[in-house]
Amino acid sequence: MWKCVLCAFVLIIFMVSPCLADRIELGNVVQDGVTYDYCVVNPAVHDIQLFWPNAEAAKGTIQVLRDSLAERGLSVLFATNAGIFFSQAGKYTPLGLHIEEGHEAVSINTGDGEGNFYLKPNGVFSIVGDRAAIVKTEHWLPNPRVRFACQSGPILLFDRQLHPRFKKDSRSKYIRNGVGVRDNGEIVFAISTEPVTLWAFATMFRDALKCPDALYLDGAISEMYAPELGRTNVRGQFAGIWAVVERVLPSSQKATDFSP
Repeated sequence: MWKCVLCAFVLIIFMVSPCLADRIELGNVVQDGVTYDYCVVNPAVHDIQLFWPNAEAAKGTIQVLRDSLAERGLSVLFATNAGIFFSQAGKYTPLGLHIEEGHEAVSINTGDGEGNFYLKPNGVFSIVGDRAAIVKTEHWLPNPRVRFACQSGPILLFDRQLHPRFKKDSRSKYIRNGVGVRDNGEIVFAISTEPVTLWAFATMFRDALKCPDALYLDGAISEMYAPELGRTNVRGQFAGIWAVVERVLPSSQKATDFSP
């Protein structure tokens, strides 16, 4: 009898508690005295999406995105800015490829120029079905099955090899964020808690986060929204935001249907 009661109790706990394997992993690592916060996402389990919040207006923030999704009964579990962008006529626009729900809003950028984006090779981070990949821009091929993609630069790592232009003794240090893909398909977003070089950032992705491929997203202005890590700053304005979302209300209801 007690065995039956115990089984029933375990079943109840299983039914009301989220499976730990289904939760995103949030944490931090320390390398060479610098702390990096990270988020591990499984694209086969988690709903990871790319947004261009308020694309028709001037700018978008993580707060704008959170409020917009809340009206649709969705909660943001994690968010971070996507690739490098520029301002034109008061509007923030991705500098390179931006695909959102299969729609190509900005085409691939194969041009040359100044700044990190053009530090070749640069690359594309994309999600096709429940799989993610990072490829060099020169190897990018249009694919109607791509759900989300953003282009940025430079490539931090490709097949565990650091970008050939990175220097260990570089004096260029900034807060930096990026994204990596592990051999098992997991996506790893990371941000430094203090200014670092591109060499240090890439090395951290390879050695601490175990990513063979990684792409630089942006620096200085970068943000990560991860309440469990105490990261709740959502004031930055971006042209693209990666976010993990989950439904908290039935699709037929909106958050405004409920009184406080």
